[in-house]
Amino acid sequence: MGGESPIVEVCGLGGMAQAAAFSLQDYYGGVDTMIARTQEMYRITAAEHPLFKIPFLSFRGTPVGIDVHRVVASGIAPIMDVGIAGRGGGQIGAGSFRAPLEPFAVASQALLGSQG
Repeated sequence: MGGESPIVEVCGLGGMAQAAAFSLQDYYGGVDTMIARTQEMYRITAAEHPLFKIPFLSFRGTPVGIDVHRVVASGIAPIMDVGIAGRGGGQIGAGSFRAPLEPFAVASQALLGSQG
């Protein structure tokens, strides 16, 4: 995966905001899955975005700011959306995947070690 996809996840877009993009349900497993994923992301983030709102969730702000400690404690890996570009240009597909947990565990340990 390349491009801006990994970056938009941490600012409250992409996988964090799937419940705001029902028109993409064919790519992301259906509306129920998209809602569940967004709700799950609230458990591992530090805040809700003050401007990016999700109408279906009573205009709750999108989950923003992945918290490495919450990821490790919950075992919930961030969801990321990705578009697949064709060789000749244009988008030929899309989907979601979970970030690996190991980098979050390493980061959490490093941050905890720096506090001592």
